[in-house]
Amino acid sequence: MTTVPRCLHIYDSGFQCLSEALDATDFCDSHQKVVALESERLEEPPWRKTFLRFVALVLLARRYHMKVLLMLDVASPAAALGYGIGRIGCLISGDGDYGAPTSLPWGMSFPNGLVPTTERVHPTPIYELLAALVIAYFLWRIGPRILRRERPDGTVFACYLMLTAWARFLVEFIRINPKLLLGLTNAQLASVLCFIGGAILLWKLPPGQHTA
Repeated sequence: MTTVPRCLHIYDSGFQCLSEALDATDFCDSHQKVVALESERLEEPPWRKTFLRFVALVLLARRYHMKVLLMLDVASPAAALGYGIGRIGCLISGDGDYGAPTSLPWGMSFPNGLVPTTERVHPTPIYELLAALVIAYFLWRIGPRILRRERPDGTVFACYLMLTAWARFLVEFIRINPKLLLGLTNAQLASVLCFIGGAILLWKLPPGQHTA
């Protein structure tokens, strides 16, 4: 999800890609199969992966007798970090996640990318990586407050929703995604809902609701 650990990206197709690569008799064959599998993965509806990741966390919480909100708190720093690491793959592959053309000195071109461009563009995956590292560090730092009962369970997760939503909302202004409604992209609309959800959760959390 924009809301569940991107570190669970391994579910998407990692093992499948690896096994296909190892079974291939030739490097070119291997490369083509991995690209084909990745293309199929990108065509999967995002809500399905989001739902499956959420279910995985709920099942883990039940397995270890934890409250769901506490499990989401535990997973949130890893979610932010995993999302940032995932952006490195987007940068290397040049899959179209880059931004609009720019004359800034750190602009990059992707002539051999999956979505090639020879123009110098905003390397938005790098921006998102940096934002994710800051968010992950912040979430990691406030985690101990939950354990010391200074904040209720769900606080870290609520902050995760709000901060990642805000970061994605801003970066979309310099990306090349099509506008969907009110001049906003699909990701921005989802970010607005995510931010509102996080704000409502933070507001509704009663003080001192700690679960060991």
